[in-house]
Amino acid sequence: MSESHSIHNKSIALAESAQALSHTLSVDWRLLPYDIQTNRAHVAGLKRCGTLSAAIADSITQSLDRLMNDYRAGNLTHEGCSDEDVHSYVERRVIADIGDNGKRMHTGKSRNDQVMTDSRLYLKDHIQAIGSELQAVLRALGGLAEQHTRTIFPGFTHFQPAQPIVFAHHVMAYMTMLQRDYDRLMQCYDRTDCCPLGAGAIAGTNYPIDREWVATQLGFSRVSTNSMDAVADRDFMIEFVSVSAIVMGHISRLCEEIVLWASPLIGFIHVGDAFTTGSSLMPQKRNPDIAELIRGKSARVLGHSVTMHHLVKALPLTYNRDLQEDKPPIYDTVDTVWQSLAALADMIPTITVQQAAIQAAVTVGHLAATELADYLVSKSIPFREAHEITGKIVNAAIKSNQTLQDIPLTEYRSFCQNIDQDVYEWLCLERAVNRKLVIGGTAFECIDAQVAQLKELIKW
Repeated sequence: MSESHSIHNKSIALAESAQALSHTLSVDWRLLPYDIQTNRAHVAGLKRCGTLSAAIADSITQSLDRLMNDYRAGNLTHEGCSDEDVHSYVERRVIADIGDNGKRMHTGKSRNDQVMTDSRLYLKDHIQAIGSELQAVLRALGGLAEQHTRTIFPGFTHFQPAQPIVFAHHVMAYMTMLQRDYDRLMQCYDRTDCCPLGAGAIAGTNYPIDREWVATQLGFSRVSTNSMDAVADRDFMIEFVSVSAIVMGHISRLCEEIVLWASPLIGFIHVGDAFTTGSSLMPQKRNPDIAELIRGKSARVLGHSVTMHHLVKALPLTYNRDLQEDKPPIYDTVDTVWQSLAALADMIPTITVQQAAIQAAVTVGHLAATELADYLVSKSIPFREAHEITGKIVNAAIKSNQTLQDIPLTEYRSFCQNIDQDVYEWLCLERAVNRKLVIGGTAFECIDAQVAQLKELIKW
């Protein structure tokens, strides 16, 4: 909320429709504890520099403390209040509590730097909360991966059978994504951890407040260095929503696979009953609704990211009333990401892997075809020629409804005289997996190393 829209001498009140459009108390009510905290630190700074007497500062501080106690006790409500915003509400309550001395609380600050301080405090807390839930998802995935470090699983490209992998390898691919997300989130936290209080409306403050001391009282690691940027900056919000959109995109991909794998047509996994629902008509249904909901909620967070980028793309410095619209996307993103991660972290441990279905699936789609081509390369055949020969063999296997492991050696030799009995060793899926003995590969030894590395990193 801009300082230019604060209480001032005006004979004509805003029209009701204008008030309905501009008043934000119900939206930014969740900033109330942070606004109290900001005011408390500001008053302490005014007291420290001698702008407020100790008696007046202490009286204001005690009033703010009483207000905070009422908030924590659940005794405050914005229902029926006509205050324009949360800042006006807090100021009105303090003035009503201690009289005219409460009017001194706003000395040397603007709602421009105040709302930015509140917002940064709010987002710092909630970035940490989301980070904790992200870690919980990582630990849950780690537990699932650790159970299946020897489960051969069909790897896909284009959702077509591609090559044999280890199920843990597939799970740890998501862990690698989410670990990057956690790193991005913590980087966003660092850029949010900057105190704008003292920037005033645009140019700074006339009062000799020690901004660095005040920032320390609020738990910030540093202060903003340009007062205009401090009140106009929404980068930290845009970054948070953008990182959140990436997080939601990643867990949406995971949930898509959970939905597919849980279908009886595939049957790779069983999701716990607490995370599935039935049908009002069809009694046999076990719908993976929670995974579907998370997948759907990724769309709204992506929408919030677009909203935030568009909100600021054409704004001149510094404050413009458009920026009032920054809060709903942030608040909904916080709620959506936190709830989605919390549900996912609880759902993953209920997943049981259906070994029989997976064992049947790895016999479909000729997963060992690449191994056959590489086998021919080991027999001194150029890879492009080996690829062509393998393609012919696969086509023949499809026509005769055989797996590559079932083709007799005599038939193999009709395609290439270089093929010997040792071809069947190459076609063994477990051995195929264990040939991928490179950093990041799917060989058992590599999987064990990945598990150990992630276990140390994530502490599951």
